[in-house]
Amino acid sequence: MRTSGHDVRVLTTDHVESSAVGADDPETYRELRWYWFQHDFPRLSLSERLRLERQNQTVLRRHLDEYEPDVVAWWAMGGMSMALIESVRRREMPAVGFVHDEWLVYGPLVDGWQRAVRRLGAGGPLSRELGVPAPVRLDLAADWVFVSEAMKLHAISELGPLPNAGVAHSGIDGSLFREAPGHRWRGRLLCAGRIDERKGIDLALPLSACYQA
Repeated sequence: MRTSGHDVRVLTTDHVESSAVGADDPETYRELRWYWFQHDFPRLSLSERLRLERQNQTVLRRHLDEYEPDVVAWWAMGGMSMALIESVRRREMPAVGFVHDEWLVYGPLVDGWQRAVRRLGAGGPLSRELGVPAPVRLDLAADWVFVSEAMKLHAISELGPLPNAGVAHSGIDGSLFREAPGHRWRGRLLCAGRIDERKGIDLALPLSACYQA
């Protein structure tokens, strides 16, 4: 985006992968906390969740006030404070969200604060009293851009209508693949990745029998 003449600031979590190489970009700020830790979502007390949310809200407000962005882009917010999305919406700031996995669906479920608010059934009053916005209006919060039509339809089936939703495919070059003649599968398939039903592993064998790279 910078090569196109834009100024960009990245606000992300304080987690750094052990495999990371090199220093962060000067405009990358690792100041947010999240609910994910060591490939799990540990249980936090209500007071711990509130501290996490308030810290993240304070950090977001500071960056919005200092940087004054023209648009906010949300990316991979699963495990993060979804209330950040609502805060930007309530400021009436333009926002776009990139949905390349199911984070828009599972994000509210693993967000400890949103889960507590739903259980207590006091989103509005609790939000005003504690300074953490809830509930999150995802349908109004951003222009959502999904990596596939299937992912968009699944999100709508789980969350309800998303009026400003579109699709932008990953841009895989179709010429890299050619249709193979039909034959009975006799090979061995290595699947290198996390075992997760959302990845469609159950479709891998039927597809591999039809296509070859």
